[in-house]
Amino acid sequence: MLRRLIFMRHAEAQMVQYGKPDKDRAITMEGMNQLEALRLKLRGKLSGVDHVICSNARRTRQTLEGLKQLMPANVEVVFDDSLYQSDQNLIWQLINEVDPKYKGVLLIAHNPALSQVVQWIADLGGRSIRQIPTGGMALCSTKSSWSDISAPKLSLDEFIQP
Repeated sequence: MLRRLIFMRHAEAQMVQYGKPDKDRAITMEGMNQLEALRLKLRGKLSGVDHVICSNARRTRQTLEGLKQLMPANVEVVFDDSLYQSDQNLIWQLINEVDPKYKGVLLIAHNPALSQVVQWIADLGGRSIRQIPTGGMALCSTKSSWSDISAPKLSLDEFIQP
């Protein structure tokens, strides 16, 4: 069975503000424009997503809301605080723990960990992606089970930027 795994960095967010928690930063007007551009580019590409793992930061939740109309109504969403300041190992661990019943997973998170994961996948496929820009997405596929997925077992099918 072919599985789809999509890595996404949140849309552009407000600058860090002194005295305010970083997790509370909202997306900007440019971030909203990025989501609008993505909705046009992603028509039909998120229809197979049945599970979302999303950082619980405000900007990632807003990014998810901006794309939900492109996903099935019954998509299961899990907000995970550990993705906020995660590393590559945690991202792989969360993917490896996905229930086998799901066929399409969207993971919305932050840099630098997200770019490091995608960079590894891209490098193995002979491509070069050094940094995922805000709103950037890496669409991957595999025939492996979730519990067995690692970068060498993924094919980077498409890289989309707003």
